[in-house]
Amino acid sequence: MVIGTDPPFDASPHQSRHLDCRIIYDLCSDPAIVDRMASFYGPDLVLWRSNIFVKDHGGSETGWHQDMNYWPIEPLINISAWLAIDDVDQENGCANLIPGFHRKAIPHITAPLDKGFREIADPSFVDDSNAVAMPLKAGEFFLFNERTLHQSNKMSLIDAGWAWLSG
Repeated sequence: MVIGTDPPFDASPHQSRHLDCRIIYDLCSDPAIVDRMASFYGPDLVLWRSNIFVKDHGGSETGWHQDMNYWPIEPLINISAWLAIDDVDQENGCANLIPGFHRKAIPHITAPLDKGFREIADPSFVDDSNAVAMPLKAGEFFLFNERTLHQSNKMSLIDAGWAWLSG
């Protein structure tokens, strides 16, 4: 696969590789994913970005956040597929969600240096007592929108790669 190479455009080696890597494009446009997205948003969808996040052993936690803080899209109408490349669970960094938080925008603050992203949801607005883990087997995915509050823990014992393929 070409992911170990630099992209032919000015981007991260793990960002928007659906533009130059057929395998990533095929994953992003898999009919199971696109058909499920279309059932929510209709058939007029645009694949505008793909991101591959590799969770290295001992890697940084990704703090609670909503993707709307990172995406320059107006209006805020987006749907993403989080697709597991390997099996993921709480031990190796699966996503965690908080039901109901997709109904509101949460203020974000600058993240501590030990977090995976530059901003996190302001902890004074986050009650994670009802958080739900999203373990997935390789090939499984779940969908979420730009307001879904989510995070993932550090990897502990198992190396795993997962991809968040935004479409």
